[in-house]
Amino acid sequence: MDFGLREDQELFVKGVRDFARGEIVPLCQKMDREGIIDSALLDQIRQQGFFGLTFPESYGGVGLDTHTYGLVIRELARADAGVAIMISVHNSVGSYPILKFGSEELKNKYLPQMAQGKLASFCVTEPGAGSDAGSMSARAEKVDGGYRLTGEKIWVTNGHFAEYFVVTARTGGAGSKGLSAFIVERESEGLQIGAKEDKMGLRSSDAISLVLDNAFVPDENLIGEEGIGFKVAMSALDGGRIGVAYQALGIADACLDAAARYSLEREQFGKPIARQQAIQWMLAEGATELSMASLLADKAAWLKDQGKSFGQTAAMAKLACTEMAGRLADSAVQIHGGYGYSKDYAVERYYRDVRVLRIYEGTSEIQKLVIARHLLAEYGG
Repeated sequence: MDFGLREDQELFVKGVRDFARGEIVPLCQKMDREGIIDSALLDQIRQQGFFGLTFPESYGGVGLDTHTYGLVIRELARADAGVAIMISVHNSVGSYPILKFGSEELKNKYLPQMAQGKLASFCVTEPGAGSDAGSMSARAEKVDGGYRLTGEKIWVTNGHFAEYFVVTARTGGAGSKGLSAFIVERESEGLQIGAKEDKMGLRSSDAISLVLDNAFVPDENLIGEEGIGFKVAMSALDGGRIGVAYQALGIADACLDAAARYSLEREQFGKPIARQQAIQWMLAEGATELSMASLLADKAAWLKDQGKSFGQTAAMAKLACTEMAGRLADSAVQIHGGYGYSKDYAVERYYRDVRVLRIYEGTSEIQKLVIARHLLAEYGG
């Protein structure tokens, strides 16, 4: 298991790091305050090819392997986690269902446009269906030439800007086997874009509600076949969780960096607080946990790149990385003392941004269930 990078991969990641520091970091406070990504920055991201990172070159993408892609997301999240999630959702759950399960017609129609910057989104969560995705109530009724979709989706990341929505709806009876997946275009008849959520963190990334009022979807926009919608969604989430793990690592990197630097600058009792054993232990524990979690994320990415089963390891990586990042953000605020509670210091934003990582794309509790089910299956359970 080799996590080393080739020279071209190292150069690519360095280029992203330079872009993040030079173009994203100066806008972080503004975007956090305004609750939306800077429009000029969005254009730059599109022009730089960030919306085609995981897309095969045959569809106009960059064709990154999972590990390199993860390191890119980590660098972006270190600068601004909201920008990172916008790019991550598009490159994973927003497009993977088409790439993995879509017909050649669907792939050729949508993937090149997505790779060039037409944003995609992923719509599973409903007001009454969160962790229990199999209980969703949105319906897709078969009509001449296609389907009519009715229902509401919430917490739709990228929805404010997205041109395409991967939507899971019920075509059959109750339970997960009655679900199907579709790609719905923004201009589809009956599709209504709701207002942006006023979120606690990740404020440069938007999340909306999506109302489907007999929205028409042509037959050819069914992803795969009827009845595999739950499989499509869960498969997409397996890969998406690796991206979330790297988002958490990026925030943790930023927290550790800010805490270490501040501890050397801040003096109390006649010396930098970095000389206090209590502070040193907090930094040491954070650095150790960060290193351990990084290895788990890298392993999950490596398994996916090798074509091996990675679902359990992806769940472990998401669980370990997001929980670790939450603890490290808390320590960073604590080391900053009262200043850590001020919006003038970035750790206050990191603290807010990191919290949702233990919720979206499967809560920490769901990750534990996934891990346990994989484990028990090995014993025939």
